[in-house]
Amino acid sequence: MKICYLANGDSRSVHAQRFMNFFAERYDVSLITFHGLGDIDKSVDTHYIPVKGEKISINTSFTNVFRKSIEFLKFIRKSKRMIKKINPDILHAFYLTNYGLCGALSGFHPIVVSPWGDDIAADPNKNIIFNKMIKYVLKNADLIQCMDKSFQDRVFELIGKNHKTVEIPEGIYPEMFKPSKRPASDKIKILNLRKSEPPYSTEIFVKAIPKVVEKCKNVEFVMRNSGWKMDETKKMVKKMGIEKYVNFIEDEPYEKMPELLNSVDIYVDTFYRETKGSGVGKTALEAMSCELPVVFSNSAGAEIHIKNGKNGMIYEGLNPDSLANVLIKLIENKKLREQLGKNGRKYVLKYQNFNKNMELMYKMYNDIVDEK
Repeated sequence: MKICYLANGDSRSVHAQRFMNFFAERYDVSLITFHGLGDIDKSVDTHYIPVKGEKISINTSFTNVFRKSIEFLKFIRKSKRMIKKINPDILHAFYLTNYGLCGALSGFHPIVVSPWGDDIAADPNKNIIFNKMIKYVLKNADLIQCMDKSFQDRVFELIGKNHKTVEIPEGIYPEMFKPSKRPASDKIKILNLRKSEPPYSTEIFVKAIPKVVEKCKNVEFVMRNSGWKMDETKKMVKKMGIEKYVNFIEDEPYEKMPELLNSVDIYVDTFYRETKGSGVGKTALEAMSCELPVVFSNSAGAEIHIKNGKNGMIYEGLNPDSLANVLIKLIENKKLREQLGKNGRKYVLKYQNFNKNMELMYKMYNDIVDEK
């Protein structure tokens, strides 16, 4: 079987790389990308078609790319020709507003599309052009892979229920992200790895700190030194007089992530969005897999994965007092932290195991080819 992926192939998107590397062991896999190439299996037939004069990330909208460079239209034309040359059994496009659109305009079938969050949760609300574009991509797909039910619900909100979807989470590597003995410390370390920029609401994390340290002095808050609002975040920390409680860290290579997660006591994900279709962050799932107690906002769809007080804690989004109260409860209750951590890993092993979930994708691919 031949599978052709339209996806981000560089090191910024380990998600697409995981798919390709997994299926390269079973199928004849090709990749068409304008992002560049990362750690991709050598057996993958890669086709890098650069879009010149443009810094592009996987979240760059098609409209912005088009405004800055007519080169993107060339990519669409070249990718269409390349797909025809490869002649795959299945075309699978990740992220709707760039590769999904290229796939839809190629006219190839069968095509699977995978929305990843912003493309269905936020982008349709930007303007009528985005809305029409995303609906066009979804309606053109033979199958829409949804990461969870909130993704599926959002798809149905956009284009109705008369379209074929399948719920298959990507998942993470529990064999890589597993609990290990945490280094001895007299402090409870609380980690947030979201960037300091919308919609990650890291300012809520900062604003919760004074209330926490009023009751609990033996704490350290660890934040990622990343995001276009980072300077503003650091100024806020200084203004609030909480510098001694906050530790800003630089990004680590992906293989170092298990070590980092196992060096802290609590993980907090401050992402918040009222629109369905964003799912739960991979880093939070990796933290759960390391048996860390994880705290989430009540972002739309979080309740699908997190049962409050059982495998994680949920606070009221954008409310620093609510977050602070949850953190104080966890800091003061070691037994609760341990129980949440154990249940969190059980959840990951059952529902978010990458290799198991890719077996479901394997069956899905074969079903599509059989139908064809």
